[in-house]
Amino acid sequence: MATRRARGFVDAFKMAQSEGREDWSRAYRTSRTEANQSEDAPRISEMSGTYPLGTRVMENLADMGVPGIKVSEKRQQVRDDLGIGLQPKGEGRRAGQMLGTIANDLTTDQTRSFYWLGNAVQALGSITQEGLLGKYAPHLFGTTPIKMPNGKVMHAKKNKQLAQAEGYLDATGKPTKGVRITDKGEVTKRNFDPGDKTLLLVPQGLAINAGVGLMNLGGTEGYEALIPSDDDPRKTANAVAEVGLKYFTGRTGNLLPYDEFKQDRPDVSRGEYNAYKAFKYSKDTDLNPFDDGQVTLPGRLIKATADGIHGPEVQVLGKSLPLTEGIIPTVAAIAGTTYGASRPKAIRRGLQYGLGAYAAGTATGAIAEQIRRRASSNQVQLDGGQAEGYL
Repeated sequence: MATRRARGFVDAFKMAQSEGREDWSRAYRTSRTEANQSEDAPRISEMSGTYPLGTRVMENLADMGVPGIKVSEKRQQVRDDLGIGLQPKGEGRRAGQMLGTIANDLTTDQTRSFYWLGNAVQALGSITQEGLLGKYAPHLFGTTPIKMPNGKVMHAKKNKQLAQAEGYLDATGKPTKGVRITDKGEVTKRNFDPGDKTLLLVPQGLAINAGVGLMNLGGTEGYEALIPSDDDPRKTANAVAEVGLKYFTGRTGNLLPYDEFKQDRPDVSRGEYNAYKAFKYSKDTDLNPFDDGQVTLPGRLIKATADGIHGPEVQVLGKSLPLTEGIIPTVAAIAGTTYGASRPKAIRRGLQYGLGAYAAGTATGAIAEQIRRRASSNQVQLDGGQAEGYL
């Protein structure tokens, strides 16, 4: 019995450890095909759907009857058919499979790839937008059967010549770009091409990049340019290089010394400036927002303050996104794009509504920021340029 259990454990371990990304990608694509969905999907959905460790954990929990845990039976059947499904109980096979999956994850970096996908505020914006499009505009990722003039669905073999003449099949009878042949031999085409769907990420991308200061040809108010000029550090010495570095690296210039900073931001006192620098560069974890209005997660992955020099803001891996000039326009752009894409002419309306909402959000945020700065400037004048409690 012990020998049989050991053999079952080892066999299951080896099978799980040897599985490749293509095995899981194939299972995911097959399940989407059977659900009449296009092969491309929102990136977070695709990564989750091809994530062995997460899937195995969920399968085991569902099999144990844990409340609230469900696994798609159709997708589970696809995995079973391809030989990567849940191992049967007994002989140590479940334990072997789980340990083999963990070993596979460590060698393929599957879990760490989630961090790599979202390791910048721009990436998080794209993930959010794609996820909402997948939920509220699912037709973007669907397929449609090709109908012939008589109203019948085109068949790859029976209607081969017509399918080739219409460009759905090539000269050898294979599907062309975006076309797929179902198990029944019917010809289907994805509703939208991937490149067109990518256009729907533009509004939120503009909002976030503007919010973090990447759209400025030089430094943001109170910040130096990435390639500062000798005469004025707020201006760039090389516009082409400045644009290139910001685009490829996502970097922005540093805070100017206070005497130079206040030329652009007279609404900020020296005390507020020093307090903000202390917050920005602090390495200490702070999980209590009620004592000072600030939060810093372990590793400084995310930091937030309710009252910085930009007002309320969130910092993601060092990139600052203020509420008024970053978060409000971004949320508006994402909401507008999602709503527009859920309607007919999804790409066009998604862009129109997204860009329109971005413009409205930017205007609203700018007005709110001016009101905030005016109030802050008045307070600085009352305090004589010094915030109470600071030298």
